[in-house]
Amino acid sequence: MIFNSGFCAGVDSFNTYAAGISNNGSKKTSRKGKEKEAQPKKRRGRPKKVVNLEERVFEDEVLEHLRNFVNNVGEVGQSSRENHFSEDEEQNSDELDSGVDSDEEGAEKPKYPLFKQHDSMVDYKWEVGTYFASKIEFQDAVRTYSVHDGKGLKFKKSDKKRVRVRCKPGCNWEMYCAKIPDQETWQLRKIIGKHSCSNEYNPSLMNSKWLGRKLHTRVKEDPRLGIPDIINRTHRKWNVGVCPSKAYRARSYAKELVDGSFREQYTRMYDYCHELLRSNEGSTVRVTTIPFQGAEGDLENRNAVFCPHFQRVYVCFKACKESFMK
Repeated sequence: MIFNSGFCAGVDSFNTYAAGISNNGSKKTSRKGKEKEAQPKKRRGRPKKVVNLEERVFEDEVLEHLRNFVNNVGEVGQSSRENHFSEDEEQNSDELDSGVDSDEEGAEKPKYPLFKQHDSMVDYKWEVGTYFASKIEFQDAVRTYSVHDGKGLKFKKSDKKRVRVRCKPGCNWEMYCAKIPDQETWQLRKIIGKHSCSNEYNPSLMNSKWLGRKLHTRVKEDPRLGIPDIINRTHRKWNVGVCPSKAYRARSYAKELVDGSFREQYTRMYDYCHELLRSNEGSTVRVTTIPFQGAEGDLENRNAVFCPHFQRVYVCFKACKESFMK
């Protein structure tokens, strides 16, 4: 009975509370106009966001977990990509194996040297990572090394992005150089094996232009340098052989370096005449040319030169005029 009476009393109190709430609601509905005036004005704009500390801690833990997961996946992908490194990807990679662990504290990035041409490249030690200013500089260094050291090297592949050099059959020596992306600089990327071959008496990389640059000073001192002298000089200096035709082409190229090309000299004829008139006022200079005379087939050739040909030049200085008149 005690339990029932208590329960009934609780129900009665609950009903009384509910009736009070309903009465208040009816009062509010009847007095809407007055309550609207009594209520404070609402502020414009977005309401302030209430941040729960528990939710923030949970979001931080999720973000940290995602970062760790992404880093682990990136390391795995990088290691698998390094193991399968193709030849096309090799030329675009800027990283070289320097033997220094990047995770070590205080580890500095390796500084690779810039190539400098030596007077003698006998037993020259190539260093991986060496920079070359251009592809021509690298090829000229390889030619010089082939002649000085007597190695039968060949350019196995040579294009705008990479150059691969190999020794003659039977020798495992190989060298690879590639162009750095978005730059004109080239870098030595790989050297494989050691030379196990004998010296080559007629290296194929020694062409007439390379030999002509080496004979530049000699031809400048003695323009009448003969073909036998070039052959003997080459044999004594580098212990290699040169055929007469290659020696002739080398001498012609050396003379062009000393005196310049004849075509280039005649293109500067008008500049020379204007310089005479500027430095000797009152002088007379006349240049006579012959129009281009060729066949009709030359007109269809896009590489044909249609410039007029030089015939004669007349020069009379002012001092000569005055002395003749007197």
